[in-house]
Amino acid sequence: MLSVLRLKEMGNFFGYGLWRLVIGLSFALTHIPG
Repeated sequence: MLSVLRLKEMGNFFGYGLWRLVIGLSFALTHIPG
């Protein structure tokens, strides 16, 4: 049970990081001059 909880927590953390990466990447791509 504890391992499952930890896995879920890690999944949320990586999901959040991936989401931030996608947002940052799209923001950079749309704001590149030229």
